[in-house]
Amino acid sequence: MSDIWGTFLFGWPLVILSLLLSALGVFQKKPLFALLGAVFAIPFTITMLATKSVGLFAIVIPLCMFATLGAVAMEISKWAWVLLLPVLGLLLWIAANLYPIF
Repeated sequence: MSDIWGTFLFGWPLVILSLLLSALGVFQKKPLFALLGAVFAIPFTITMLATKSVGLFAIVIPLCMFATLGAVAMEISKWAWVLLLPVLGLLLWIAANLYPIF
Protein backbone atom coordinates (compact mmCIF):
# COMPACT_ATOMS: atom_id res chain seq x y z
CA MET A 1 0.00 0.00 0.00
CA SER A 2 2.80 2.44 0.80
CA ASP A 3 4.35 1.85 -2.64
CA ILE A 4 1.22 3.20 -4.29
CA TRP A 5 1.30 6.37 -2.17
CA GLY A 6 5.02 6.86 -2.75
CA THR A 7 4.57 6.50 -6.48
CA PHE A 8 1.69 8.94 -6.49
CA LEU A 9 3.38 11.53 -4.25
CA PHE A 10 6.79 11.49 -5.91
CA GLY A 11 6.12 10.11 -9.36
CA TRP A 12 4.56 10.87 -12.68
CA PRO A 13 0.87 10.82 -11.70
CA LEU A 14 1.29 13.86 -9.46
CA VAL A 15 3.49 15.63 -12.02
CA ILE A 16 0.90 15.17 -14.74
CA LEU A 17 -1.82 16.32 -12.33
CA SER A 18 0.19 19.41 -11.41
CA LEU A 19 0.76 20.33 -15.05
CA LEU A 20 -2.93 19.84 -15.83
CA LEU A 21 -3.96 21.93 -12.81
CA SER A 22 -1.63 24.74 -13.85
CA ALA A 23 -2.96 24.64 -17.41
CA LEU A 24 -6.53 24.65 -16.07
CA GLY A 25 -5.68 27.63 -13.88
CA VAL A 26 -4.36 29.53 -16.89
CA PHE A 27 -7.28 28.52 -19.09
CA GLN A 28 -9.94 29.47 -16.53
CA LYS A 29 -7.88 32.39 -15.14
CA LYS A 30 -8.06 30.99 -11.61
CA PRO A 31 -4.85 31.43 -9.57
CA LEU A 32 -5.90 28.76 -7.07
CA PHE A 33 -5.50 25.98 -9.65
CA ALA A 34 -2.12 27.36 -10.71
CA LEU A 35 -1.06 27.47 -7.05
CA LEU A 36 -2.10 23.85 -6.51
CA GLY A 37 -0.21 22.82 -9.62
CA ALA A 38 2.95 24.57 -8.41
CA VAL A 39 2.73 23.04 -4.93
CA PHE A 40 2.06 19.56 -6.29
CA ALA A 41 5.21 19.79 -8.43
CA ILE A 42 7.52 20.26 -5.44
CA PRO A 43 7.87 16.57 -4.35
CA PHE A 44 8.80 15.49 -7.88
CA THR A 45 11.32 18.33 -8.05
CA ILE A 46 12.94 17.20 -4.82
CA THR A 47 13.21 13.68 -6.21
CA MET A 48 14.74 14.91 -9.47
CA LEU A 49 17.27 17.06 -7.61
CA ALA A 50 18.78 13.84 -6.27
CA THR A 51 19.41 12.38 -9.72
CA LYS A 52 22.63 12.95 -11.65
CA SER A 53 21.02 13.30 -15.06
CA VAL A 54 18.63 16.11 -14.10
CA GLY A 55 20.20 17.74 -11.06
CA LEU A 56 19.69 21.48 -10.70
CA PHE A 57 17.66 21.70 -13.91
CA ALA A 58 14.75 20.41 -11.83
CA ILE A 59 14.54 23.82 -10.12
CA VAL A 60 13.02 25.15 -13.36
CA ILE A 61 9.81 23.19 -12.74
CA PRO A 62 8.53 24.93 -9.58
CA LEU A 63 10.05 28.29 -10.50
CA CYS A 64 8.19 28.43 -13.81
CA MET A 65 5.01 27.14 -12.21
CA PHE A 66 5.09 29.81 -9.51
CA ALA A 67 5.86 32.41 -12.20
CA THR A 68 2.80 31.08 -14.04
CA LEU A 69 0.81 31.64 -10.87
CA GLY A 70 2.00 35.24 -10.81
CA ALA A 71 1.09 35.74 -14.45
CA VAL A 72 -2.39 34.32 -13.86
CA ALA A 73 -2.85 36.54 -10.80
CA MET A 74 -1.84 39.61 -12.86
CA GLU A 75 -4.12 38.41 -15.69
CA ILE A 76 -1.34 38.06 -18.26
CA SER A 77 -2.46 34.77 -19.80
CA LYS A 78 -0.04 34.85 -22.74
CA TRP A 79 2.96 34.92 -20.41
CA ALA A 80 1.37 32.23 -18.26
CA TRP A 81 1.23 29.88 -21.25
CA VAL A 82 4.80 30.78 -22.23
CA LEU A 83 6.00 30.05 -18.70
CA LEU A 84 4.45 26.57 -18.80
CA LEU A 85 6.42 25.63 -21.93
CA PRO A 86 9.80 25.13 -20.17
CA VAL A 87 8.08 22.89 -17.64
CA LEU A 88 6.56 20.77 -20.38
CA GLY A 89 9.86 20.63 -22.26
CA LEU A 90 11.83 19.62 -19.19
CA LEU A 91 9.30 16.96 -18.23
CA LEU A 92 9.42 15.52 -21.74
CA TRP A 93 13.23 15.55 -21.61
CA ILE A 94 13.20 13.75 -18.23
CA ALA A 95 10.73 11.18 -19.52
CA ALA A 96 12.81 10.59 -22.67
CA ASN A 97 15.97 10.08 -20.59
CA LEU A 98 14.33 7.81 -18.02
CA TYR A 99 12.33 5.75 -20.48
CA PRO A 100 14.23 5.67 -23.77
CA ILE A 101 12.23 4.28 -26.67
CA PHE A 102 15.15 3.48 -28.94
